[in-house]
Amino acid sequence: VHASSRPPLRSPTSASPSSSTGSPNPAAPSSSSALRHALFLPTTPVQTYEGKTTIETFFWRFGDLLQAGMVFAGTTWLAMDAAAFALLNVALAALWFAVALLIAKEYRLLAEKNMRNAAPELTQPIPHAEVRAGEPFEHYLPPNLFVDQDPGDVLTLSARTPDGGALPDWLRFDAMRHRFHGTAQLWSEQELVVLVVATDNDGVAVSGTFVIRRIDA
Repeated sequence: VHASSRPPLRSPTSASPSSSTGSPNPAAPSSSSALRHALFLPTTPVQTYEGKTTIETFFWRFGDLLQAGMVFAGTTWLAMDAAAFALLNVALAALWFAVALLIAKEYRLLAEKNMRNAAPELTQPIPHAEVRAGEPFEHYLPPNLFVDQDPGDVLTLSARTPDGGALPDWLRFDAMRHRFHGTAQLWSEQELVVLVVATDNDGVAVSGTFVIRRIDA
């Protein structure tokens, strides 16, 4: 009798890990991570850093240790079977659900408190500037000229004349670098008042003015 050339059949348990377990669900980790990050929305950056550091080091490790201890005690000393462990899990789930409700209540109070928008502030007068006709002009706004106490708010700067008009053709404002620049070739006025406006994410604005004076040669 000739031996069969076909390979022996493999049992389902001998399949490769990739075929038996399948690929993990990519949405589950991202959703869980997003929910964890959302818990820290009402907190300050320092509180967020300290909270995440504590949770991801101590509490996760302590939870693993507590779980192992409960399994050991239940199987060794209390002779708990699968049904008893199931009832214990239901009781613990109810306890954590109650704790989550209390945390959610406190979270809503903190969120409502922090959602009260604070207006931006002008921290100092804007320095005046001088320009000579026909010469390049450059003027930077001071660092931290405008501040906003709301966490995460980004201020958008713009510049115009006090009556709402556009700046002269020779003058440009670089909002990213907080820089005025240009060359006053045909500027005949003695001075120019410039209004700088800082607007936050909710449209609340604060402004300051400075004067550009022409220096005759």
